[in-house]
Amino acid sequence: MSQAESILLFDVIFSIMLVAFGSATGTVSLSAFQTLQTPVLAQTPKGQIQNCQNTDAGCIASNIALATAYVGYAIINLPVLIIFFTQLFFLFGNDVIQVTFSSSFSPNGVPFLGLFFTGLQLYIVWEVLRTIRGSSTGV
Repeated sequence: MSQAESILLFDVIFSIMLVAFGSATGTVSLSAFQTLQTPVLAQTPKGQIQNCQNTDAGCIASNIALATAYVGYAIINLPVLIIFFTQLFFLFGNDVIQVTFSSSFSPNGVPFLGLFFTGLQLYIVWEVLRTIRGSSTGV
C-alpha cells in the first residue's frame, strides 16, 4: 500500500472515531458551492460523422472538416473549463480549511490537530502530482 492510501485510510478511521466519540466539526457553510456558476461553453459544431466509402472524396472531406471543428471546440472550451475547475478546487479547499481549523474541531488538549491533518493531506497532493508526472516511485 502506498503512503497516500495509508493516509486516506487514516483519514477515514480518524473521521469515524471523531463521529463515534462525539467530537463535532461544527457547521460549515457550503453556500459558495450553491453560487458557483456553471461554465458557459461554446456551441457544439453542427453535423454528424457519416460512414463513407473510400472513393467518396466529398463525404470524407466533410468528415475531416467536422472532426477539425470538434478539435477547435475542445481548444476553445479548454480555458473555460480550466477556470471552472480551478474555482471548484479553491472552494473545496476553503471548506476543508474551515473544517480543519474550526475551533469546535480541535478537542481540548490537541491544539495542532488541524495543522497535522492538513499536513497529511498535502502529502496526498504531492503523491498525486508525482503520479501525474509519471514518476510514482519518486525517482
